[in-house]
Amino acid sequence: MTTKYHKTECEVHKYHSPRPQRVDVHHIWPSATGGPDVPENVIGACQTGHTNIHVLMDIYVKAAGKPVPWTTLRSFGPNERKYAKLGYTRITNKKL
Repeated sequence: MTTKYHKTECEVHKYHSPRPQRVDVHHIWPSATGGPDVPENVIGACQTGHTNIHVLMDIYVKAAGKPVPWTTLRSFGPNERKYAKLGYTRITNKKL
């Protein structure tokens, strides 16, 4: 899906050195699962943050509502955890 939004700053990681070469537009509720292409549903994410959010969101989906162990969660940064959990919540609730 193409989006009309463009992001220039990573909203996942507060500090980058050097600056990321590319900042992706990440849909918190993924467009592939019905997420809308609206400002409230998009953030800027460096490639690492973007990938990590999707990996963790897949873990939440596979857990199917059961708690994800801290031993797994601690491998991800605070905002990666935040956006993956929010994405999973939006997928399951089907609303922003």
